[in-house]
Amino acid sequence: MVRLSRYRVAGFATLGLVIVACSGSYLGSTQDGGAAVPGDANVPPSDVTAFVPVSDSAPPSGDAGSDATVDTGPPSPCRRANLFCDDFDDGDGSIGAKWSSVQTAAGPFDLDESMPITRPRALRLQMTAGGGNRSSSLTKTIDVSGDVKISLDARVDIPSSGSFVEMDPLIIGVSPPSAGVNYQVFGIAIYPDSVQFEAYRLFTDGGSAVSTERIDAGDGAYHRITVTLRSAGGTTNATLEVDGVVASTRSLATETPRTLSLQVGAPYTNNANFTPTIRVDNVIVERL
Repeated sequence: MVRLSRYRVAGFATLGLVIVACSGSYLGSTQDGGAAVPGDANVPPSDVTAFVPVSDSAPPSGDAGSDATVDTGPPSPCRRANLFCDDFDDGDGSIGAKWSSVQTAAGPFDLDESMPITRPRALRLQMTAGGGNRSSSLTKTIDVSGDVKISLDARVDIPSSGSFVEMDPLIIGVSPPSAGVNYQVFGIAIYPDSVQFEAYRLFTDGGSAVSTERIDAGDGAYHRITVTLRSAGGTTNATLEVDGVVASTRSLATETPRTLSLQVGAPYTNNANFTPTIRVDNVIVERL
């Protein structure tokens, strides 16, 4: 069940940036032509692979984070002009200097030199185990006008021990919301048995709606994640690509966004009694 405490991050829309709500039952219609459905009640399609935990003792897998890839990796994307870019390679080693805010309730951030996509560093979150709803995230609020593309390199390594209900590594809030909606987001949510791309809204009458689709992006390796936001005719479509392949498109009935609120790390966790490691590199927001 949705609780407002999930979504209170200052400075976005009416009540702050909303975290994608993905468990329990949801109220109200989707306003997208479909009924609201529980985020954890869908039957996965046969061609989708569920999230696979990584052994505590096994070395991290994935060729995008190997030594060979680091040695021959691409130059920083921040060399060209963008609405926003952070490759986490600034010489002073500061964390979050380019971002609007930093939260560390679910664990500390540091800069990792062992497994970046572009040298010398990537952002690393080493979560601590804990119950309830917690957040460790970097948040960037950006004024936008028109269509935009958000991209980043992301890797999630989940240990074989412990348990969790939900962990959301990426949240994209769009504002202003449409009439009758308090706030709205697109996001990626990880559950013990699946990874989902979702569009969520909380209505002014207290109801909420979520539109979800399972994706294949959770195998303990770096992935290039791209979300393209395009608006037309009172609808904003978010198309998710994983490693250059379209994985899902979710829609919100809303006007063209003027403000984007981007969160990376673990913006929302629910009873996360485990210790995953989340790495992020080369975060870019660009106008289309």
